[in-house]
Amino acid sequence: MKTRHILLLCLIFVGFWLRVANVDRSDFRGDEAFTVQYWMMPPLSESLQTYIAIDPQPALAYASYRMWGQAVGLSEFAVRMLPVLVSTLAIALMFRFARQVTKNDRVALIATLIWTVQPFLIWHAQDARNYAIWSTLSLLSLWLALRALERDTPRTWIAYVTAVAVTGYVYYLELFLMFALSVYVLFAYWLCWRVYAKWAGAMLTVGAILAPWYLQPEISSGGGYSGTTTGFDFARLFIDFPEALAFGTALPGALDAWLWVVVYVALAAGLAVVLRNNWKHALLLGSIAIVPVVLLSIVTLRLNVLAPRYVMGVIPAWALVIALLANRGGRWIGGGLVAGWIALSFVGTYTYHTDQPKAPDWNALSIYLAENAAADDLVIQTSVDPGFGYYYNDVYRIPVDELALPASPEQPADEIEAQLASLSREYDSLWLAAQGFTDWPSYGVVETWLEANMQRVIDTDPAGLRAEQYMPWDVSSDEITTDAPLAVFGDVAELVDVRVVQPPQPTGELVVWAYWRPMVQTDSPYKVFLHMAGDFNPATNSPLWAQDDREPQNGRAATDVWEPGTLYRDVYTLPGVNTVPEGDYTLLMGMYDPVTGERLTIDGGGDAYTIDTIALP
Repeated sequence: MKTRHILLLCLIFVGFWLRVANVDRSDFRGDEAFTVQYWMMPPLSESLQTYIAIDPQPALAYASYRMWGQAVGLSEFAVRMLPVLVSTLAIALMFRFARQVTKNDRVALIATLIWTVQPFLIWHAQDARNYAIWSTLSLLSLWLALRALERDTPRTWIAYVTAVAVTGYVYYLELFLMFALSVYVLFAYWLCWRVYAKWAGAMLTVGAILAPWYLQPEISSGGGYSGTTTGFDFARLFIDFPEALAFGTALPGALDAWLWVVVYVALAAGLAVVLRNNWKHALLLGSIAIVPVVLLSIVTLRLNVLAPRYVMGVIPAWALVIALLANRGGRWIGGGLVAGWIALSFVGTYTYHTDQPKAPDWNALSIYLAENAAADDLVIQTSVDPGFGYYYNDVYRIPVDELALPASPEQPADEIEAQLASLSREYDSLWLAAQGFTDWPSYGVVETWLEANMQRVIDTDPAGLRAEQYMPWDVSSDEITTDAPLAVFGDVAELVDVRVVQPPQPTGELVVWAYWRPMVQTDSPYKVFLHMAGDFNPATNSPLWAQDDREPQNGRAATDVWEPGTLYRDVYTLPGVNTVPEGDYTLLMGMYDPVTGERLTIDGGGDAYTIDTIALP
């Protein structure tokens, strides 16, 4: 076995390891969840008829994932292994492409090394979409195009036409690469009519193969699809794209300020070196590296599709330009360039693998809601993320209604507020789940309305995701489980009922709901205390381990203004109960005058009502 083959096998092993490591570390992000829900779960015929306008992807994207899901299942590991394996195969194709261009094993191996460890490619290799599959097939098409132009045999032309047609059925923007190669052919074979004729024949054949799909009304018209990112933004295009296409998007912030300059300088220097040695190579690599980005910029004038993933096909050319520059720089300069480039790539990959999960922990949020939301509640998720819907509805099948609100960035505030008013009457409580998009014009409307019109009774964040429960201020008699008051505090108020929300919240608080029925208004506002007592606590020099002292409803129902005979729900939280020693703890509640410190006595004696004794692990 030749040395180049041994080194290539080593690169394939390293590339596979980088792509499979922690592949199931995070939940599906929104687009991945959409893949599972609408590409893999329904019959293929239903997906192609119903969802192509909503998620405009070619037929083979749907078909490949549908067949893969039928074979291996729908877990995060199983689904993501398809792009992992296909992207690993591309390592060998990158070597073949680079060698086809340069006829130099050393340069081809350097370019393949750069491509193998590129963090953006690794990120998408762990992403259950068609980008990794497309970038692999695009590499195959590039290599076969150059072979067809060089060898000019029926077999090589048929191979290229087949490969690029298949690639076009996996991702639409392969058309950008086809156009870039056409620019190369136009100028590299200037007025060579025989080559022009064969290339035009190949393009027309590919067009005829793609036409039955591409010319469907739902596809050609766009089906109302406007994109999911942003429109044209020169600053983002000029600064963010170079870093993403060279080193991914997970580098520490300190590097972002200048790294794009390094990328530009390296690419310009590389193309200059290539131009001095072989103008056709410079034309080929320049066309592949630049033309798709220009075409995407033009498209973004109409659609919101300004994202580096849409031009991933340029990365092989970028890697080869850097490899040629390094090869020309000699052992020290060239070696330093490659070492620095690879080091930055590993930093980006390490950051992605350890600090930047692909998606929020929808599993944790869904489990929490399954354990705490009741059948007559409604869960409102403001993130409008298919990932939440997938875990909530398809994985855990939680029997509690859920709704995305705002439904869109442009949904009017008055429409949202009217919907919330109706929902608050229809359901016992409303849960607010996950975080919304701060750049949406409708951001904050839901939160503001709930805070102004309902009582927040739970406020926590499982795995860093918001979970808040809101209930009407007016207490329903259905909430009361007792026939008689639990305790009467002096002649001031009855403690009608108490609910201890178990287990403690993910943030470590124990939540207690107390239901008060005032008997009189006091001259000055009294406070209520909730204490958790246990064995001796050295920190407090007493049996007290946690407490919450406050006026009823934080002053909204202060004892000097509350209405006698009205039923009030009051919420108390005992912080840090997840850090106390294992054992049994007693919950005590009382009422006192904060000026004198004098506690009200309760009927039956004493100045505190024992709610319950709880066991904490």
